[in-house]
Amino acid sequence: MIEIAIDGTSASGKGTLAKKLSQKYAIPHLDTGLMYRKVASEILKNKIDYNKLSELSCQIAKVSNFENLQNEELRTEKIAQMASKIAVFPALRNMLNLKQKEFIGKVMNSLVAAYLMEEILEQKYSPTLILNFL
Repeated sequence: MIEIAIDGTSASGKGTLAKKLSQKYAIPHLDTGLMYRKVASEILKNKIDYNKLSELSCQIAKVSNFENLQNEELRTEKIAQMASKIAVFPALRNMLNLKQKEFIGKVMNSLVAAYLMEEILEQKYSPTLILNFL
């Protein structure tokens, strides 16, 4: 599997480039910056006590779904500022890193399932034999 990381300053076109590469090469896309923004958005919506920001941001990240982050609301300046504040918390960074690994795991499982289905359809292997491998 190909993994591409794109780094750069704010508004430099990282997201646009990532989406185009994702489409061109049919590879999954996860915007890690938007992951922080989603957590920041939940913090602002729920008016969380800033004294517990590190702990609560981790709890929010733990239960959040980060697939299909396309909400334009996440791109506001207020959310960007909060995302910058919480991005320094090592525990949150670790939690979001785990979420990224979960995303990769789901992608890999999908790719394996698609490959196996193709093998079955081409009758290279019987479904029973493949289920025994799993």
